[in-house]
Amino acid sequence: MRISQIDKLFSALLFFLGLYVIVKGMQYGLWIRGVPGPGFFPLLSGLMMSILSSVTFLKQIRRTPVSAVEAENSEIKGELDKRTLLAIAGVIVTLSGFILLSPYLGMTLAGFFLIFAIGLLTQPEEQKGKAFLVKLTVISLGTIIGCNLLFRFVLGVPVLTGPFGL
Repeated sequence: MRISQIDKLFSALLFFLGLYVIVKGMQYGLWIRGVPGPGFFPLLSGLMMSILSSVTFLKQIRRTPVSAVEAENSEIKGELDKRTLLAIAGVIVTLSGFILLSPYLGMTLAGFFLIFAIGLLTQPEEQKGKAFLVKLTVISLGTIIGCNLLFRFVLGVPVLTGPFGL
């Protein structure tokens, strides 16, 4: 599959995922007691996702096709291997799972799984070892704890909590 075809497909998928995030963000509430509510940042994220994916989609539609001779002489062939395609699909499924599971698990727990899963999906197989898993766990925990503290205590923004209060 050519990169331009993949760009169009995933741009369209991310556009609709962004619209879904916007709708869900609005359902969570944009403002609570004069501060951004739990839906404010999902709304912004969904908006940016939709805008940027539509720009990518339009660029690919308007793009001049490269001739076969130019593509053959180029170092970049314009194609992705199966592992890369699976990693891209895995990241999109992981993001979708995060969006769907956040109301049930809470942002903290779902966010940890999101960061950890994307780290696993995007790391080359030959670099995945015990040290990598330890680093990924520490980075995932540190990021999600830092974000949680920032949103709850510094910004005063309520976050979605799950059954464990996370």
